[in-house]
Amino acid sequence: MKKQFLFSMTLILAIALSHPVHAKTTEYELIIERQPFNISGKRVEKISINGSIPGPTLRFTEGDEAVIRVTNKMNEDTSIHWHGFLLPENMDGVPGFGGFQGIKPGETFTYRFKIRQNGTYWYHAHSRGQEQDGHYGSIIIHPKSKDPFQADRDYVVLLSDYTDEKSDEILSNLKMDSEYYQYARRTMIDFFSDMRKKGFSETWEDYKSWSRMRMLPTDLSDVSGYTFLVNGRTPAQNWTGLFKQGERIRLRFINASAMSFYDVRIPGMKMTVIAADGQNVEPLHVDEFRFGIAETYDVLVTPNEEKAYTIVAEPIDRTGFALATLAPLEGMRGDIPSQRTRALLTMADMGMHIEDHSGHSRNSSAHDGHVMDHISNDSAISGDADFDTGVPGSGWAEANAPAGKTVLAYKNLRFLGTQKDNRPPDREIQIRLGGNMERYSWTINGNKFSEADPIRLKFGERVKFRFINETMMGHTMHLHGMFLQLYNGQPSEVLPNKHTIIIAPGDTYSALLTADEPGEWALHCHMIYHMLAGMMTKVIVAGPATSEQESFHASPDKMIHEKHEPKHHLMEHENHETHENTPSIDHGSHNPSHVAIEDKSEQHSDHSAVTHEQGTMARKEHGGQIFHAFQLEAGAGSSDNDGTFNWHFDGWIGTDENKLWLKSEGERTGGKTEQAEFWTLYSRNIHPFWDGQVGVRHDMKPTSLTYFTLGFAGLAPYFFETEAHLFVSEDGDLSARLRMEKDFLVTQRLILQPYLEANLYAQDVPELDVGTGLASAEFGIQARYELTRKFAPYIDVKYERKFGETSSIAKSHKEDNEAFICAAGLRLMF
Repeated sequence: MKKQFLFSMTLILAIALSHPVHAKTTEYELIIERQPFNISGKRVEKISINGSIPGPTLRFTEGDEAVIRVTNKMNEDTSIHWHGFLLPENMDGVPGFGGFQGIKPGETFTYRFKIRQNGTYWYHAHSRGQEQDGHYGSIIIHPKSKDPFQADRDYVVLLSDYTDEKSDEILSNLKMDSEYYQYARRTMIDFFSDMRKKGFSETWEDYKSWSRMRMLPTDLSDVSGYTFLVNGRTPAQNWTGLFKQGERIRLRFINASAMSFYDVRIPGMKMTVIAADGQNVEPLHVDEFRFGIAETYDVLVTPNEEKAYTIVAEPIDRTGFALATLAPLEGMRGDIPSQRTRALLTMADMGMHIEDHSGHSRNSSAHDGHVMDHISNDSAISGDADFDTGVPGSGWAEANAPAGKTVLAYKNLRFLGTQKDNRPPDREIQIRLGGNMERYSWTINGNKFSEADPIRLKFGERVKFRFINETMMGHTMHLHGMFLQLYNGQPSEVLPNKHTIIIAPGDTYSALLTADEPGEWALHCHMIYHMLAGMMTKVIVAGPATSEQESFHASPDKMIHEKHEPKHHLMEHENHETHENTPSIDHGSHNPSHVAIEDKSEQHSDHSAVTHEQGTMARKEHGGQIFHAFQLEAGAGSSDNDGTFNWHFDGWIGTDENKLWLKSEGERTGGKTEQAEFWTLYSRNIHPFWDGQVGVRHDMKPTSLTYFTLGFAGLAPYFFETEAHLFVSEDGDLSARLRMEKDFLVTQRLILQPYLEANLYAQDVPELDVGTGLASAEFGIQARYELTRKFAPYIDVKYERKFGETSSIAKSHKEDNEAFICAAGLRLMF
């Protein structure tokens, strides 16, 4: 009897163990739509998730199965990427990658995957610039076992940079003028101020070095003028986290900004860093940390006084603050520090005059362009650089904390525990980061995403990614679907995991990767306009999926065509005491009558669903877009007591490489049209700063003639805008024209622009009254005041003169050889 009982119990236990224990399913409903918001004082349309910016905080427990239904109520495609998640490729949320097609207007798509990690993460759109427009939110994943870092309170501190402009508009403006948002450029006043401090020789040499390279030492950030938010609140709205004296508080910092790096501190309080990018690290005590776009850091703080403390996140271009408060009572505010001085980049940021870890001088030097020669230093091994803040002597590094403060350095991060894979790499792959500010074009290994071949990895291989920043700007490089082990000089078993890495200007960093997640994964700069302008590539990991991955890949039986009632998201794993302002999910949101809601989840079941057209669209959205930029100047004045009216129009439409260029210029004097020209050119990029051009020019006045036109246009060293063209008329006459101009900033808005234009002929052309040689030239200076970049009144003074045989012909006709023309007008850009 006893044996039978034991056998029965054993059988029951065996049967029980043979059935898998199903993970808890945590479900969310997210509704994405455009609606009006008033954040800056102006009511504009932005993107909301469940009616709020940012979207709701999503909470999971490690081991859960996540089911997230996303409904697109916009009139454009959208998507959600789960930043830093380990998940199947077709759930990663990047249109054109891994079988995912995006979420069409009116559709509901169901994301379904297993939660395989814990920590602080976030989610955001991966469609055009929607992330900048409000499409983002935070994620907290609680560990399945006890968290090694306990806290009495737990807050998300999500930073973002807000603008009333739409993201498409910002990128278009940057393509029109890469300095469109820069109002901290060096001026003539700054030059004379530097000369008093450093002397003429040093000031002049510094000016020459930057001008020769056609770079600006003020280019810390491409887009300025943001309003900085904490959890969707402005500094005036003062997001507040409450505490009781002596409590331990966990702050989950997320940089959800589009373009802004921050230096983060809490004056009067030390921070203990316990996690980076959601992964636990050995505790580090710091006063401040440099915070790259898309990174996350978890810190512990303990307020020991019953007073308000200010959380200060200062952008590196020093154009404001993101501010929040920790306080014992609502309504309290801490002290707000003064804005730190904006740093300037130095030659060290160009990869010049620096020694590498071996002590040998680096041979790299900046050449013409925003791209630099190969950089041999690897700060990951060096130990001399702070790794995330830049090389010693760099402006990037000087933009950090004052002396005497402890700043988090990548080199000090150590994984909490032991890495499962600490093999040395099988091979090294260089990831060269390049760019061109003149065209606002950004590349990986010399190619924009629209032109790039993917990086192919074998399943399970160990590779070393060597990130070489050949630009003067910092980049935050993010790999989807897998964690990189930051090669920071620590022992291999404690190298920290990172999904996003700051690559400082002019420097080199390395990271190790175990290619254990099959599929197509994006690798890109997380500065959103760098990514959209081309700084993205595809990493393909070949090989069989693991059984776990196979079970959670989308398939027709998993991704059913659902007709369901909305379900409230589950909040079963709230931390013991949280005080987050988490937006509620409004299930009563109306469905606009013009949008039909339909679940299309099953369409994403395999790669075959991604058409050639969708792949082409993904490439076009990341470096292959068509833009335009036009400028019109029109002014009226006088010359020798005669009224004059003149116009100058030029502009282009096309891609970075191929443009249709249109020009027209002319002048009327005394009611008579003296000159009228119309150009149509094909313009092809042949050098980072130069276009080759070919086309036709048609003159209506003084004589109707058509010319074949060949030449080039671009930016010469020392910032001289230059155009040089050869013309062959329909009669076979050969002529040439050279035009140059240069801007000198008196202030950020008052600009002096001297210019010259010269016309030469290879033979006499009697019908035009010109002779061989230099026929005419004009020298002028324009003073404009930019009320905005697109609208500027100006005053123009110009001296015109005829030379050589052309001068003699004019005298024989009793015409003047020279003239002064004064005019006032408007310059418009569009």
